[in-house]
Amino acid sequence: MSNFDVKHLEPLLDWDQRKYPIYANQIEFGMFRTHAWDTVKTYCDQKGIRVMAYGVIGGLKREMLIDHDLVKAAAENRTAENAMFQWALNEGVTVLMGSKKKKHMDQFLALAPTQEKVIKTDIPIDERTKCYEPDVSTKKSSGSL
Repeated sequence: MSNFDVKHLEPLLDWDQRKYPIYANQIEFGMFRTHAWDTVKTYCDQKGIRVMAYGVIGGLKREMLIDHDLVKAAAENRTAENAMFQWALNEGVTVLMGSKKKKHMDQFLALAPTQEKVIKTDIPIDERTKCYEPDVSTKKSSGSL
């Protein structure tokens, strides 16, 4: 499955004619995930469905996300991208990583889930929302929402 929300997963899990178990759900899941994807991950964890994460380093918003203060602080002795990958691995998701550069693949392969808290505090939901909907905070302050 890909990008299935809870409302899509529930009927499939309850479908008595389903022949195969639901093994995985591929969703966009990284430090800047939306609240909706948090809900889906929690549901998948409860139902034994593996979460496969894409967009861990932000996809098209990568440059903006790796420059975020919390990501820079999390990076410490590694690249911002590796801090974001490490965070996702520690969240218990399977990370889908794509690169054409052997150096980047080798760096990723050196990572493994740990108990380390990569970011000391969770990125606040309003910060995460701004990354996906940059004009939300502007609309709220102008009273147009």
